[in-house]
Amino acid sequence: MALTVKRLPNKFYPDSTRVISRFYMHGSEDRARSIIKRVLDFSDQEVGSALHEVLPDFSKRHRNISKVFEKNFDTVKYVLALDPGTSPDTLSLERKLLIGSYFTSEYAIEAAAFFNPCPAE
Repeated sequence: MALTVKRLPNKFYPDSTRVISRFYMHGSEDRARSIIKRVLDFSDQEVGSALHEVLPDFSKRHRNISKVFEKNFDTVKYVLALDPGTSPDTLSLERKLLIGSYFTSEYAIEAAAFFNPCPAE
């Protein structure tokens, strides 16, 4: 059976102002520990440099992205307690924000609406 497709002139263009940020856990606690350890191994200069790349990019699309990163850090800081000798209280705010950024993803609500249609009733 052949299927006939009729193309319409409608076009969809991305709108970066219509994305939300949300917490994203990269699999298991072991994976989270590995990511956090890599950020802990960064020098202060590397942390500052990486954060100054990430903040302007996210802040174009999200208000108060620093608070989101801080909240996401707070969600995963229990992983630090799994490793003796590392305390969240000893980390700089920049390092906490960078760790939080690694656990932040963006979600385009419109894309989900366009490309995840529900079945016809």
